[in-house]
This record gives sequence, C-alpha cells and structure tokens, in this order.
Amino acid sequence: MLVNDRWLDRWPNAAYTSLQTRTSDHSPLVLCGNPDMFHGNIFWFDNYLVASPDFIPSVYNVWRHNIVGTTTDVVTKKLKTLKQDARHDSLLLCLEHCRRILYLKTVKLEQIMLQQRAKLQWLKGGDQWSRIFFRKIATRRAATSISYYELQGRRSKLHFYIAEDKSPGLDGYSAGFFKVAWYIIGDQVTQVVLDFFLTGKLLKQVNATLLSLIPKVQVSTTMADFRPISCCNVLYKAITKIIVQRLSPILERLISPSQNAFIPGRSISDNKLLAQELFSGYNQQRPLRGVL
Repeated sequence: MLVNDRWLDRWPNAAYTSLQTRTSDHSPLVLCGNPDMFHGNIFWFDNYLVASPDFIPSVYNVWRHNIVGTTTDVVTKKLKTLKQDARHDSLLLCLEHCRRILYLKTVKLEQIMLQQRAKLQWLKGGDQWSRIFFRKIATRRAATSISYYELQGRRSKLHFYIAEDKSPGLDGYSAGFFKVAWYIIGDQVTQVVLDFFLTGKLLKQVNATLLSLIPKVQVSTTMADFRPISCCNVLYKAITKIIVQRLSPILERLISPSQNAFIPGRSISDNKLLAQELFSGYNQQRPLRGVL
C-alpha cells in the first residue's frame, strides 16, 4: 500500500489488513484510520443463550479443565475462556432469532388474511393460556433460584434472588448464566465467596464496578440530569448481600437514632418533614410552645 507524506500526516495511526483472495488475483484490503479507537465490543452475556442445546456442553467443557491458582483466579479465567464460545453462539442464535421473527410475521399475516376471509371469531382461551404461561415461569424461577450456601457446617441463606435481566458488570455475565449453570459451576463459585470471608482478599477482576450515567430527561446538559448506577459482577453482588445480611441485626446499634437512612421502618424524609413542620409553626401569629 503506497501513500504520500501528506496522507501520513493526516492519518499517522492508520493500518490495513489483507483479506483472502476470492475470484480475482488481487487481495482486498481493509483500511482502519485510527485502530487505537477500536478495542472490540464489550462482552454481554445474552440470557437467550441458555436455550441453546450447546450451552451446557460448552460450560461443562470449559469447567472441567484444571487451572492452577486460587479459586477466585480459576473461576475468573474459566469465565474469560467461556466468552469465546458465548460470542460465537450469540451470533448464530441472533441469526436464528431473526429468521424466526420473519417466519412468525409471515404466519401472522397469513392468519389475518384467512381470518378475514372466513370471518372467524377470536378464540376465547387467551386468559387460560396466560395463567398456564405465568405458572410455568414461576415454577422455573423457583427451580433455578439459589437460596442457601454452606459455611463451616452451618447452613446460611445466600439471598441469590438477583434478577436474570439485571445489567451485568465488567465480566459481562448476568445472574441468569449462574442460575442455569449452577450445578456445574456452583461448587467453585461458592468457594470464591467463602475464600473472601476467610482471607479478606478479592481479585481486582471481581472487585470491579462499571459506573454508568442514565439520563433523566431527553436533553441532558448537566450532571444533575443523569442518574448514576453501578454495574457490579454477580460474585461481587453475592458477597455484598451476605455482608448486608450479617450487618442488618446490628445496624440499629451502629447508627444514631436521629439517622433514618439504612434502617428498616425508617425513611430518610422523616427528619425533613419534622423540621418543616416545626419551622412552619413558628411563623404563625400565635405559635404554640415547643422545643426544637
């Protein structure tokens, strides 16, 4: 590839890649003006991947490998290896999903045409099928939820009721992945949580949070127009939920009685309403006796 000095001054970081030849003797070139700006898409585990017949075999194939290191290091490396299979399956399932959507649209249009010709009435069984559908969802949710973990011979509640569609952390894995593949990865994931409480150490890959700004209005111009949220890894969420569960019984002894936040049954707005009530009473012409 030949360029002049003027072209290099304008695109100093440009790079190109040669592709394979097809029908011609010439090889096509892919030119990138600034390759440093492109680092690939962030991995995001799609929950519909669990419906693929290759999902469980892929997880089992990665999880059966022996990796040297601490339990936390082993789990993070296996999750990183599993991303390659998940990216490939995600592309194939996305194409299959688009094909099904086109097929369903065609069937729907054909149904409307036949219904118009035959002048049929819609079947009155929709409510019954809706109840069956939601009952099936509730049964599956109860079967895939993780409620307990073992800690030094004592059975403690883990509160692993994290919604499957919650935004994942930097690793890209949602709670839906852990719940479906729990019977394969559950032992090592549980050991990661136990190791943290025994050693007090956590890898930076797990102790990583993605801060995102969600706009409150259509045109956001200031920081007050955004709502910050923290996207944490599922392992990080599981550890924090256990810490919250242990601290909940003693929070009333650690927090001042005048502080209303972080205590069940109290509201952060109670003190504001009380102060507003007192000051509004002092502005009256004949105020009542009171203590501030």
